[in-house]
Amino acid sequence: MAFSSLRVLFTSDSSSSDWTYGLWMGGGDSDSTAIEKTNLASGSSGGVVSWGSLNTGRSRAAACSNGTNSTALIMGGYSSSAAIATVDYKNITSDANSASWGALSEEIMYGAGTSNGTSNIGILFGGMDGTSSVGTWEKLAISASGSNSASAGGDLVSSYSVYAGGCASDSTFNRGLIGGGNNGSIVSIIQKITISSTGTATNHGNLSVATETMGSCDNAENGRAVWGGGKRGSSATNAIDYVSITSGGTASDFGDLTDDRRALAGCSSGQLERGCFGGGYDGSQKNVIDSITISSTGNSTDFGDLSSTAHYYLMSTSGA
Repeated sequence: MAFSSLRVLFTSDSSSSDWTYGLWMGGGDSDSTAIEKTNLASGSSGGVVSWGSLNTGRSRAAACSNGTNSTALIMGGYSSSAAIATVDYKNITSDANSASWGALSEEIMYGAGTSNGTSNIGILFGGMDGTSSVGTWEKLAISASGSNSASAGGDLVSSYSVYAGGCASDSTFNRGLIGGGNNGSIVSIIQKITISSTGTATNHGNLSVATETMGSCDNAENGRAVWGGGKRGSSATNAIDYVSITSGGTASDFGDLTDDRRALAGCSSGQLERGCFGGGYDGSQKNVIDSITISSTGNSTDFGDLSSTAHYYLMSTSGA
């Protein structure tokens, strides 16, 4: 459900089997329109294939989906050397290109996205309007239609107007989280909201170390949020943190990614308890996809590779 922010998943019927896929979208410095699909059940053995193109090429955007209802939103981002307000929708079950959904309330890049799954409410946390951080969160109706507008959700915690954080959510408790980010310096705070309501975010705890530009994922109905990689201080990290979405507190060490990287994305399958972190950057672009079992702990394992050469500051989202 959640710059990933930064993730997309869905389940569909193919013959007599259920398959869950992740989408990886955009990224790089040249307004990439690429969309790729990977099978989260089988990883590299299932291949990474092209799955249409973005209507508006971009990086540094946020994404979310309504899970098995099969619609993803790609929100804001950076395109043509500027922050944009454009929102696309993508039919997850089709390789057709994305189309225009409408717009955010203002131009926002480095936002973080999540949703409450099949209840069809998408969330955009914070971000940057091009010059300064945004201290609000917005709500979007996840639908496959155009000419829509985001609505006000509320404010972020006072003094924590962040960009480049990582989101997660729990559809059972209707709760969304944004962890870390930057408000002039890198922060560790985890903020929470009630997705179907409005109001000011509250403090849910802290990451183990202040982090920005990480990937994030969750196991949705089972209440665990996970953040992987990102930037800590002046360096990229391979650390993975996790926290309970229901009870909060200080995040615990989950394990490590296969290498250090920032500006990556995360997605997950609650059904499979699988989280994946793809792309990123640390001196050079990274195309590796790592896999974890969300309900457990331990180091990630290699799950295959993305095929595009522009996979940093990419988008991914999850809703299943």
